[in-house]
Amino acid sequence: MIFYLCFTFLCLILFILPFIINLNLKWNFNKASLFECGFDSFLMTRSPFSLRFFKLCLIFIYFDIEIILILPSPLFLHFNSMFFWVFFTIILIILLGLFFEWHQGSLNWFY
Repeated sequence: MIFYLCFTFLCLILFILPFIINLNLKWNFNKASLFECGFDSFLMTRSPFSLRFFKLCLIFIYFDIEIILILPSPLFLHFNSMFFWVFFTIILIILLGLFFEWHQGSLNWFY
């Protein structure tokens, strides 16, 4: 019972504390305005989108998924040889994608 009371009290404190701290700060229009992907929301609505930025985002997602697939690999590689070949195929596809991006020039940071 005391655990639930302490938990509820802690949750209330953590919920109310930011509002109390925020009362002392000045409200700034620039900090409160929307900011998304480096675009100023008050300029033209049809501003050109940077394809280089989009390509870098896709590469980041690609390597993020690669890490998600590689990290648990030591746990299941010793179970069965099928897991090894599936893992080897995934790594091969990822490496082929890396070489394709490298050949295409997507990994070149200096244009």
